[in-house]
Amino acid sequence: MRTFATHRTGLTVECKTRANVTATIVCSDGLSVVTTLSRRHIALIVAAAFILVIFAALLMPQPIWRYRLTVDVDTPEGMRSGSGVIQVKVDRGRRRTTAAGEAVMVDLGKRGSFFVLLRSEQNADNAVYIYSAAFPGPAPGTPEGISFYHALRAEANVPESVMPMFVRLYDLSNPRSLARVEKSNLSASFGKGVNLKAVRIEMVSSGIPIGPLDRLTGTPVTRTLRSKIPWLSDYPEPRLVPVTNPYDYAPMSNLVHGDFSKW
Repeated sequence: MRTFATHRTGLTVECKTRANVTATIVCSDGLSVVTTLSRRHIALIVAAAFILVIFAALLMPQPIWRYRLTVDVDTPEGMRSGSGVIQVKVDRGRRRTTAAGEAVMVDLGKRGSFFVLLRSEQNADNAVYIYSAAFPGPAPGTPEGISFYHALRAEANVPESVMPMFVRLYDLSNPRSLARVEKSNLSASFGKGVNLKAVRIEMVSSGIPIGPLDRLTGTPVTRTLRSKIPWLSDYPEPRLVPVTNPYDYAPMSNLVHGDFSKW
């Protein structure tokens, strides 16, 4: 038998057998309580705690929600689409909202591909605002807003005011092969008969964002772009194009890796 004692807490644990653990808890008044726990009891306690965490997450919505962005394009070869799930998290302590996810890649086959970025022409944090522009509701950082957006299941077209930027990479291995794509004139980049049909947003389940429960209970955030563009890096993300004019504030001159992938 081995005995372990912690003098500050007054807890003594004696391991008598492989199957049982005896714990002696000494109270402040000198009284002691002795209890014996089997491995089965310990497993049940852990399982009960795990279930309590799940119920707490279900009953108390977290300030985390997700949306799927889908881009539909008409081509002479037929409809082409691309989609991705993006997560938004409200940090009420720091009073800020952040997004995690990736740009949507739309593959047009032999015509090439393009990307719908996490930013817009006007706003580098556009991914944070798309859902609330498409589905106006209570302020996202309030209890009412958290409950509203956490439970919301709806689909709509993305408003023009928060429409993301469209770009293409002629060579996926070379960030300097970047070029702008005019969403109102896709045929200029990809040939006659190629037109944007819709950019849609759909609120999806965020589930319980805890370890494996995330994938089991919610719609997973898309994580595929880095396998296609291996040069994407983490924060602080460098620019795609080197700075030649420090006073050039045009979006195309200031794109960073985080406009494609942000975690």
